[in-house]
Parts: sequence; structure tokens; C-alpha cells
Amino acid sequence: KIYKNMANGQFANQITSPLVGYAQGIVKWGDYDGDGDLDLFAAGHTKYPINSHDAIVYVNNGNNNFVELTNEPFIGFQASTADWADFDNDGDLDIIIAGNYLTQSYQTKLYVNNIISNSSIGQANTKPTAPTGLNSMQIGDSLILSWNRSTDSTTPSNAITYNLRIGTSSDSINLLSPKSDLMTGIRRMADFGNITDTFYVFHPKDSIISWSVQAIDNGYMASEFSINDSIIFQISSIQQPYNKYRFSVYPNPTSRIINIEAKAITEICLYNNMGQLLYRQIPSTLKNKHTLNMQNYPSGLYILSIRTNNGIFSRKVIYQSQPSH
Repeated sequence: KIYKNMANGQFANQITSPLVGYAQGIVKWGDYDGDGDLDLFAAGHTKYPINSHDAIVYVNNGNNNFVELTNEPFIGFQASTADWADFDNDGDLDIIIAGNYLTQSYQTKLYVNNIISNSSIGQANTKPTAPTGLNSMQIGDSLILSWNRSTDSTTPSNAITYNLRIGTSSDSINLLSPKSDLMTGIRRMADFGNITDTFYVFHPKDSIISWSVQAIDNGYMASEFSINDSIIFQISSIQQPYNKYRFSVYPNPTSRIINIEAKAITEICLYNNMGQLLYRQIPSTLKNKHTLNMQNYPSGLYILSIRTNNGIFSRKVIYQSQPSH
């Protein structure tokens, strides 16, 4: 089954895509034909015919419908594992699969993708553009890193993922590793990036933060890294763990309101994921509880910053609006 995320908190079964059911199998997404959308490789043990093993590539034709790729010599395995990777660096994804074949016969097969030799079917993948517009912003004890979306010749901009490097110097990865060569951008693994959007929020323990980011398309091809950005993070001595002062935000995620509880609230601020201030309130009297209505804002991730007599605290908040009926 393929369930499409409808972006309203619900998933819809893609009934137009009949897929073979497997036990002890594996499924892997990858842009097999270089057209920018994700195709699917599936392998495992199936009941039809009885006790058979199968392996199939389902080609995404671009309208949420998947068609079985025929005339390919894939061998199916039971208890299988598989992955896409451009092992020969020719611009298309190849397949490696391993598992139990027939009766206790353990095998590994590598299938070379030659689709780019037929331009009417597929094309060689090219790198996406490197991200630009890097921005760092501190809000309370949170640091928001953001950048502009990259573009690609085939992968839609919204489908591009990103690979973030964070360290305490310009060439370090001690806070977050991208698993890529920092000089060339070449990935050391075939996978999507470690970030799916154009921002990242975290709580640094170090005062100097250096970071850069690269774009990853649906064929797992990576751009060069962006230019480095750095920020001196102001670590406040009065910031304390949330639970020490019974700081709480609920429900989170929310579909309507957020309840904020902390001792002696003196200021409440709400920021979007780009660090823009959306809401600010200074209570006329010290309160321990506040309610924030999120219905005037679009669905997404926000940063809530709370100032109390005990320090400044921040928390990521996810707001998901309810569909109208």
C-alpha cells in the first residue's frame, strides 16, 4: 500500500497503484529514470504463486500512479535487503539486493541501470543548485538556521531535501555530520538529506557555531556545500532546564490553542521558522498560565519564547490547522 500525506493530518490510500504484497521484504524509494519523481523498488516473499520470491521496480508516471517495470531480470529474495546507489557514477541509480534465494541459498546481486543509454526512457541526473541565503538567529535558548530553497533540473523544489553540517569550526562536523565530503559535496551514502525543510532548530551547548548545507535531489545526487555561516551563541547563565521551574506547553502538536504554564510569566513571543516575530505579549500582572490561539496562522513549525523571573526558555511548537467541512 502507498498512503499519500494529504497535509491535513490525514493519509489517503493510493488505490490506483496495485502493488504486490510481500512478507520478509523491503521497499526503497529512488528516482530510477531521472525524471524527478520517486520510483519504488520492492522485493520479498509473496504468496502468488505459492512460496515464490519476487523483485519489482514500480515506475512513477507522475500522476500518483505506479506501473510495473517489465522485462527486467531481477531475482527475488526472501528476508531481503536492498538499496539504490549510483555505484558507477554515470548519473543513474543502480540496485543492490541480498537475501535468501530458494532453499538456504544466500546471494547478493548488483543490477546496473543502463537507462540513460535510451534517452526516450530516462536521462542522466544532474546536481541541484547549492543553497543560498543562509541565516542564523538566536531566540532564547534556541538557534534557528534557515536558507533559501535550491532548484534542480528535474526534482521539484519542494521535494529537494537538505544535508546540514554543524560544528564548532568551519571544517568540523562534531555537532551534526552530513556524511558527505565537505570539499566536493559527494555523499558517502545513498540517501535523502538529514533535513527535509529549509530550516533547523536546535539548542546549542557551545558558544561558537559554524554551519553549511547542501541540497539532495530524488536521485540522491548532492550539490556542493553552501558558503559557511557562523554565529556566536549567547549562552545565558540564568537559563535552566524546563522541568526545574515546571515550564510546560500543551497540547503540542496543536490544532487550535496552546496552553503555556510557567511560574511568573513576564513575556511571551511567537516566531515563525524564519525567525520573524509574529506575536508578543507582556502581561500586565505576573501570571502562571497563558493561552495562545494559533488559528490565525498557517500550519507549520513555530518557536515559542517565554520569559520568566527564572530565565528565558523556548520550545518548538507544531500547529496543524483542521480542514474545513
